[in-house]
Amino acid sequence: MKNLSRLFAILICCTMAVSLTSCLGTDDDSGIDAETYQKWLSQMSGTYYGGTSYQTKNRVYFINDTITDKNNKNKLDSITGITASYYKGDSTIVVNGISGRVLAKEIKDNDALKKALEEAYSPTLKAKFVIYNILNSNIAYYLAYPYDITYPELKYNGETHKVSFKLYSPAIGAYQYTANAELNVIDFYVLGVYVDDKLAYTICDNTNNEDQMKKAFLEVVVGR
Repeated sequence: MKNLSRLFAILICCTMAVSLTSCLGTDDDSGIDAETYQKWLSQMSGTYYGGTSYQTKNRVYFINDTITDKNNKNKLDSITGITASYYKGDSTIVVNGISGRVLAKEIKDNDALKKALEEAYSPTLKAKFVIYNILNSNIAYYLAYPYDITYPELKYNGETHKVSFKLYSPAIGAYQYTANAELNVIDFYVLGVYVDDKLAYTICDNTNNEDQMKKAFLEVVVGR
């Protein structure tokens, strides 16, 4: 459990890195042999409902500018109640339970849209993933390529609109297992909000801008 805690702490400290792929180069070839790769896919696969320890409880972390607690200078907030499933057949991640309140937090000048998102159902976040590195025989690092998070028919101001959230790709994830627990951490970044396929709100258009990256930050932590 100490190792899980250490991995969690390291990833939390690294989430504000302004260049997500600088250390990865441009080649997604993991160099992992096929047998080892399939072994790790099988190990990771399944649904994560949350573990029994604090470190492995399912949460989504994000920056909340409304926090005024002097003991929380980073303004780090979180929600619970999420689940995630990893499918080895098509290397897909499906995350359920990310609320519209979290997604809509950077919409500042459209109360109707923001309220509609806050009151809507929780959408599904889907991504393809590729394992690119194995460390110490019990940690795997992977790249996640998220699809847009979309509300196909969101009603507000008496009209129906398609509202989508575009995420940075690839996101970086890490998986670790011990004899007692398993943990996945993925750092997603929400770049912008699209209404009827047109950019309505830019959250981050420069990955070298730390303030923008903080606003875009969306970390998924799931365990079992």
